[in-house]
Amino acid sequence: MLTPYKFVKWDVPPLETLIGDYISSLFEKRHNLNQSEKDVVFRELQNNSYSRRGIPRGGWMFPFMDVLKRFLVKLKHCGWQEVYAPNKTSIRAYYRSGVLEVIEHRR
Repeated sequence: MLTPYKFVKWDVPPLETLIGDYISSLFEKRHNLNQSEKDVVFRELQNNSYSRRGIPRGGWMFPFMDVLKRFLVKLKHCGWQEVYAPNKTSIRAYYRSGVLEVIEHRR
């Protein structure tokens, strides 16, 4: 079972202080997310520079590795990119009309 972990070297508030945070609530119910919540998870993954498979909050990393799939995405202006996402719908919602092709990479 995945648990949030501290990813910075300096002192951070205890994990219990983030219990009411939206990302921590998504992490707790990560196996039962609806589509709009999956879109939020993918958007947060794309907008952070610390990890491709986790969301940072307050010095803690919330890993979503167990619910993410690996995709190859061909974008109109950027070429091919490897992304981790809950599903193809989240990718298309984030990039809108810039997506030319999405291929799920199975391990």
